[in-house]
Amino acid sequence: MSSRRAVSDAGLVPLVVLVTVGSVLPVFLLGANGPQVMADLKFDAGGLGAVAGSYTIGLAVASLGLGRWLDRSSLPRAVLTATGLGIAGGVTAAATSSLPMLAIGLFASGVSSSTYQMSAGRILQNSVGGGGHGVAFGWFQSAKPVAVAVAGAFGMLATLGVGWRASFAGVTAVTAVLAAVLALWCVDHEPGTQKRSIEGGSRQGIVLLAALMALGFGLTNISTTFLSDTVQVAGPAALGSGALLTVGGLLAAVGRVAAGRLTDVTGWDELALVAPAFIAAGIGSILVGTLAWSAIVTGFLLIFALGWAFGGLLVAQGTRRYPGNSAAVVGVLLVGGAIGGSVSPPIFGAAATTWGYDVAWRGWGVAMLIAGLCAGVLAFRRQHSGQRRLKGGSDS
Repeated sequence: MSSRRAVSDAGLVPLVVLVTVGSVLPVFLLGANGPQVMADLKFDAGGLGAVAGSYTIGLAVASLGLGRWLDRSSLPRAVLTATGLGIAGGVTAAATSSLPMLAIGLFASGVSSSTYQMSAGRILQNSVGGGGHGVAFGWFQSAKPVAVAVAGAFGMLATLGVGWRASFAGVTAVTAVLAAVLALWCVDHEPGTQKRSIEGGSRQGIVLLAALMALGFGLTNISTTFLSDTVQVAGPAALGSGALLTVGGLLAAVGRVAAGRLTDVTGWDELALVAPAFIAAGIGSILVGTLAWSAIVTGFLLIFALGWAFGGLLVAQGTRRYPGNSAAVVGVLLVGGAIGGSVSPPIFGAAATTWGYDVAWRGWGVAMLIAGLCAGVLAFRRQHSGQRRLKGGSDS
């Protein structure tokens, strides 16, 4: 291996993370600047949820149609296609004067982000050794909480006079440059194409992972889209929503990497960690629903630090179980996430508009508690089923 290639390979995971951060930032910029965007374009929390949902609908559209194609096609072409879509979406969002055009911009950004993430799944699966699989995908999925932290910083900049339109434009430009570097890396390190298909018996496991991803995306989209407005409803406090987003995003990134590392070291089934993550998110959501400032801070930190750990775990399990279809599997998971992420914010926003944020957050908290308990039962059954198979094999 040449020194040039060693340096390039060593920088692969950070480069993938940075491009993914930029690709997912638009929807988090929307949440961090929610009050300003709503005031500028004159819509309410229901409209904010609908625009956030358009991003995840874009994720679903791309994930449904492009996963298998990305497992067989040129990665440089895929990355450049995603870049073009990202530029179109970012420019549209930055220049919009209406809610429908903002939704179109976020939709295009969602298609772009999905293409980036499916390509990244294939790149990492082909480039990272098995011993570092969990932590590599933990870093990959840390991009989303890192984007939350960056969005929180942009939210604080807004108080200094940096407009939300300038934020969208700046993120779009930087992401395009980083994506061009990733495309050049792909030219020199094109992974081999995959020819294997997912067998019918394997699809049940993928559907389960996609369902859990749907709940997780609902959690992340709700917690970021409505944080700023929830804090504003609760009243002024020393720690602003932008700072809370920044701290929460950093904690979530650490949580995802730590969870991936834990599975690498212990060999635990990833679902065994998804269950307590969802339960912690449920408790945190119920705390936020009290609308008391100390409970809001505690609740959001629980949601970010523990609840967000699901992402890397689910993607790592999917790509580990189906290595010949890594982009397609990531696509299926993104479809599940897109369904949950696009349906949940509008419903939550409508509930908040009708009954208030206290009812909306408590209801969501109960739903996450139930989801966590169900994931725990599934992990327990899978573990005991595996033990029975091993015992049967040793007795034969």
